[in-house]
Amino acid sequence: MVRFDAWLREYYPTEAQDVAPKDALEHSIQKWRGLLPSALKRYGLCLDYTNGCIDLGGTFESRHVLWIDDATCALCVHYCRQRPGDPSIDCAACPLAQYLGYSCDEHSNAPYEIFRRTGNVRPMLAALRATRRARR
Repeated sequence: MVRFDAWLREYYPTEAQDVAPKDALEHSIQKWRGLLPSALKRYGLCLDYTNGCIDLGGTFESRHVLWIDDATCALCVHYCRQRPGDPSIDCAACPLAQYLGYSCDEHSNAPYEIFRRTGNVRPMLAALRATRRARR
């Protein structure tokens, strides 16, 4: 439990909905840095990409799990909207989607879809960092 709390303090100290929109990109970079294997190993955590979460020792206790989804993504929280009467999400205002030219989950080679399929966090982290560089 202490290890998970320590990871949260370093990589996800603020809930996505509590982050100011201007800080959403940095918050996302920080979270995805924490998903790198070296960071997870340092805290004794494991990435369960098939379920889309990190968790402490496979317990799946809700207080020891962080879901890697649109609810924990500050960019999604602030910039992506569900279309009225349509289950799809409009990410046109998202800085990452604007940089990529498509949403992070739009097709199989999009960075979030790569993560969901393989557990590889590096494409998402690289795309977020490239977005930051492009916005400077």
